[in-house]
Amino acid sequence: MRFQPQEDGTPVVPPPPGTPTVPVSLAVVEFPNEFLIGPNDPRQELKTIGSCIYCGATDEPLSEEHFVSKGLGSRLVLLKASCQQCATKTSAVERMVLHQSLLVPRVRMGIRRKKRKRNENLFPVPINRTDGRNIVHTTLDNHPSVLFMPIFNAPGLTIDRPIGAHGIQGAHLQMLTELPKPEFSEFASPSVDTAAFCQLLAKIAHGFAVLELGNDGFKPLLPDIILKDYGGDNSFSWFHLIGGDPRSLAPSDALHVLGWGFFEKDGTEYLIVTLRLLANAGTPIYYAVAGMFSPEQSAKAHALEEARARARGTTHGQPC
Repeated sequence: MRFQPQEDGTPVVPPPPGTPTVPVSLAVVEFPNEFLIGPNDPRQELKTIGSCIYCGATDEPLSEEHFVSKGLGSRLVLLKASCQQCATKTSAVERMVLHQSLLVPRVRMGIRRKKRKRNENLFPVPINRTDGRNIVHTTLDNHPSVLFMPIFNAPGLTIDRPIGAHGIQGAHLQMLTELPKPEFSEFASPSVDTAAFCQLLAKIAHGFAVLELGNDGFKPLLPDIILKDYGGDNSFSWFHLIGGDPRSLAPSDALHVLGWGFFEKDGTEYLIVTLRLLANAGTPIYYAVAGMFSPEQSAKAHALEEARARARGTTHGQPC
């Protein structure tokens, strides 16, 4: 799939079904080893792992792992892939993002969510007041809904940015409803926990890398980021491995688009995972440095990529 950059001033409109791009006259971005997740894809049990993909545990019960969360509309499953301790940690990270900044956009886009007994039809609106920032709740019809996602520069490792320097470029801000809303003449954008958001990207990237290349197909770099309890730590160390593309790109007809490729630096070859979540809303592209390759692992990964290239059009987008 090729993503066309969005022309300045052009409204973000999803392309018609079957049309992979919006035609504009600028360069395009194409994902290597592309993997598409559709808005209504059925449950698929893609692979049985047999060990925890985060900590490596094999001697305790292992649960299935949605490397792209059900809360993001994906029903793709890795079987026997997460121990209870790691599942608890990764679920908490997902909740911090999916139940805060992405809650209302997910509902607006018709993505499945668990029903709640209390306030299941009321949604939070951040309000700026003289006495500080408050949250009020309202119905979806009255909600001034905003899709708010950070925009990052490239991962620090790929551009020699010092560890500890942040990679934030700006924010993707998209109104999902018409304004004004009578009850909200003023409101604030949702808050985004940057550390939790990067942990979510890292979780998805790592799980996808394991799906495509296997547990032994690379030396993983992301589990430490995924499992760390940052607890307000503002060191920005995650930006060494997590980044993005600051350009504004037109929407896709897929819900999520993933891919993976190679990056060589100082004689070491790295595995780069590319992510575009909620791609049909014209969201930013993110990158995660998921691991390093030994010479043997590199040879196998390149052979897989070459086989995919030869078979493109028949097995395109499917896991190995």
